[in-house]
Amino acid sequence: MNRDLGLDRLASESNWDFLIISGGTTGLGATLDAASRGYRAEQVNGLEGRPCVTENLWIESEFPTPDGKPLHPELPYSFEQINYSLAHEMPQSIEDVLSRRIRALTLDSGAAIEIANQIADRMIDQRLLKPEEKTFAVSNFVDQAKHTGL
Repeated sequence: MNRDLGLDRLASESNWDFLIISGGTTGLGATLDAASRGYRAEQVNGLEGRPCVTENLWIESEFPTPDGKPLHPELPYSFEQINYSLAHEMPQSIEDVLSRRIRALTLDSGAAIEIANQIADRMIDQRLLKPEEKTFAVSNFVDQAKHTGL
């Protein structure tokens, strides 16, 4: 299909279930899969390159706030971020907090291990962890963290 004709068609027909913007076999496969399931799908290739407008976008969870106590000297997070996560994101374990809510385990597993007890205490305060489960939860996290190899 002619690129200009395809873009004109996209502009005039906006009733698509899926619009795949890509090149290569993965995008083609996704388009074919969607179409074979009865969805209206279109793939756009060959778009001109543009500067990324979100490259330097500040993402709240990446940086400590000025008034937030640092979580650890080696980690770019604050206790405020942990408190927010515990109050609003319902983490299920210490590993969930330190690996998925913030990226502490990925950045520095040693630092994550050092703050595991403090995270457990905050989880207890928020009633996300029972006090009698703290020792097991911390031990379990430390075992997991040691196997990350980071």
